[in-house]
Amino acid sequence: MAFGVFLLVAVGIYIFGVRRNMTSRRYIFTGLLLSGIFLLPQILFDIRNDFLMSRSVLRVITGTSDQGLFAGNEHQTYVSLMHGHMDALANNFRSSFPQFGWYRWYPYGVAVSTGTAAILLYRRRTFSQYERTMIRMVSFMIFIIIGLTFLYPFPLRYWFLTGFQSLYLILISVIIGALFRSTKIAAVAAMVLLAISLPYSIDRLTVLYGNTSDEQTSAKIQGKKQAFDFIYADANRKNFGLLVFTPPVLTDPYDYILFWYAAPKYGYKPHHEKRGLVYLLMEPDPSQYWSYKGWMETVVVDGDVLEETTLPSGIIVQKRMFDSK
Repeated sequence: MAFGVFLLVAVGIYIFGVRRNMTSRRYIFTGLLLSGIFLLPQILFDIRNDFLMSRSVLRVITGTSDQGLFAGNEHQTYVSLMHGHMDALANNFRSSFPQFGWYRWYPYGVAVSTGTAAILLYRRRTFSQYERTMIRMVSFMIFIIIGLTFLYPFPLRYWFLTGFQSLYLILISVIIGALFRSTKIAAVAAMVLLAISLPYSIDRLTVLYGNTSDEQTSAKIQGKKQAFDFIYADANRKNFGLLVFTPPVLTDPYDYILFWYAAPKYGYKPHHEKRGLVYLLMEPDPSQYWSYKGWMETVVVDGDVLEETTLPSGIIVQKRMFDSK
């Protein structure tokens, strides 16, 4: 959402300030109309609920009721604030590339080499008209967004720049593509640059898609599904209730799996009341492992504990019997 604000303003500045003849009024109207259609449910929700979201955003921006973009004595001078912004932007750029071991120099090498290549290719008129337009547009967007951060009077959270890396990567990709068809030496240089990235890329893909060693943990859907399988098997088709504890308090990941997987598979949706047979499904917080005990001592409290099991995923399932109501 925060990056969307920067991006939206940057697009407006680029279209109306830099390339005023780039887009016809008809296309702008169509874009605004489609955006309005997609935002309509959110707008109607806000109107129906006394502008709940709008008021929340204003409280965040203004810092009303101890809520705001400043937190914990973060008020700073403009110079220190901008220094923090530059650090956030630099870290965001570096996060696009590997940074461990000797790879820590890789982001700077990519920036210098592709920047030098872009200047040489421009002089040689290697870029096609489409590539020139793309490079110009993406470069302007990057500089506009960086410029907007100088007007932003709050600390620049790292998640505010989520997705900003894509602009750097598009720019670098266009330059590398032009290198391949420039000269044989340039093509070899581009292949060397990609070859350096290849081991890291393969490793990341392996971790993300090939490594299933953590599939049984509570962080993955498989581990959550196994918790439901255990509860339903233990209940043996008896009517039962289910109460869920998670470190963030919100239980929507488990509510979703119950709706999508467990209830259709077993043909029964447990109630959420403290009556009869009830299972407590608890996901311990790795940093505060004891936090679920506070939940049991304040929210659940009563009921007779029949059995407690810690599953391979780390999820704790406790079986309790409450007085039937």
